[in-house]
Amino acid sequence: MISSATLQLFKEKIEAAKTIAIFGHENIDGDAIGSMLGLGKLLKKLDKDISYFTTLAPAKSFSFVKDINFIQTIFDYADYDILIFTDFTPYRRIHGITWWHEDYFDSKYKVIIDHHLDEKQRWNLELKDVMSTSNCGLLYEICSTLRPDHIDAEIATHRYMGLLTDSGNFMYGNQWARDFKVAQWLLEYGADKDKLIQELFYSSPQGVLPISQHILQRANVYENVLYTHYTNAELREYGIDDDDTEIALILLKSIAWNPVFLRLRYTWEYWSGSLRS
Repeated sequence: MISSATLQLFKEKIEAAKTIAIFGHENIDGDAIGSMLGLGKLLKKLDKDISYFTTLAPAKSFSFVKDINFIQTIFDYADYDILIFTDFTPYRRIHGITWWHEDYFDSKYKVIIDHHLDEKQRWNLELKDVMSTSNCGLLYEICSTLRPDHIDAEIATHRYMGLLTDSGNFMYGNQWARDFKVAQWLLEYGADKDKLIQELFYSSPQGVLPISQHILQRANVYENVLYTHYTNAELREYGIDDDDTEIALILLKSIAWNPVFLRLRYTWEYWSGSLRS
């Protein structure tokens, strides 16, 4: 858990700042998007000037999210009072922004809000809890401690989106009672659960069917590892985003002899991966 002294320092720094840039990792998912927009809307209620940045545009599957168009992919390197990094820790997760601009970032006051276990880096303030299932859940706890009166239905919906996507709609096996308590509180604030479930889990484009057929037909088992593949060219052919493949991948993850699921992507000239068990 985050200490009360750290929360108090975060509050003081936010109150003293005027301009704030919020970053999400490349290939931003529902948790990163919800973290950025939910935090930004709350800070705007405190009369802060907020800008949002990531390296690649959000997937089309998130086009329904309110204010998604405010997330920019070109950073302006302006004189922000605070830089806030949400749902990631290392600089390489926004390689396209930080590369060759390390001096700019080293000179700024940087805040990390994250729930991943990762290496230490040069942050001025770290609000981190690796026992939190989602970053949105962690951010709700932070904001409800500092300014609960500023949380509204829109902010709650952003928060609930991250909780849904990082928990697989509460399907994954690592759920804690803490997650369900956060979900209850967000629903009491007015989170639009029904719309989120419809848009995130039942509104896939038609191109998902052929790519899912490819993914499932190519599935093979080697000892206790189940693996498959698809290409960027195929995604372009069917007019879908990488995130749209999640339906087929969820099916593969559920197979009993596949206790570990590894997903690899090639971006910005290096491999990145996510590991789930």
